[in-house]
Amino acid sequence: MLHCIQKHANTKNIIILLLLFLLFQQVLFRHLLPQGEHAIMLDTQLFYTAEQAAGIINNYTDETRRGFITGALTLDLVFPWIYTLLLGFLFVRYFKNSAIALSPFLIMIFDYLENAGIVTMLAAFPRQFPALIKLTAFFSGIKWTLLFIITALLLFGIFRKIWSYFHRNNYGLHQ
Repeated sequence: MLHCIQKHANTKNIIILLLLFLLFQQVLFRHLLPQGEHAIMLDTQLFYTAEQAAGIINNYTDETRRGFITGALTLDLVFPWIYTLLLGFLFVRYFKNSAIALSPFLIMIFDYLENAGIVTMLAAFPRQFPALIKLTAFFSGIKWTLLFIITALLLFGIFRKIWSYFHRNNYGLHQ
């Protein structure tokens, strides 16, 4: 897998993945997923309790539940691959030790576990499984925590590369 990421981590592929990322975020999710006051997506919540999740799901209409299930089984099967490969390619570009490029796959794993829990909860409604809700909330928290850590590492690598470039080329950093 690492070899594949290293082989394909070029500017063209990064731009394609970035455009796909923006397409999903700015167009597909906004227009194909349920909208409205009570259409709160659980997988966009950083942390939530079992009670909060149950309250959110109880406020969904049948149409909203069906819409989120469809979204999770279509858009949210593809989107994790897009952001995982984008982050992996960026790691290869900005870190010499590119083994860290595999770290975004951890986010994807927890994203899929979270989505499986959410789809199960929505499909089972009105039955509720408190243990499943807690486990899904745990997966959500791990996903977001990993995303923040991995993004911070990536930003560190990008800034380090920029600093190194300016330092190496004597662009006024040393007077």
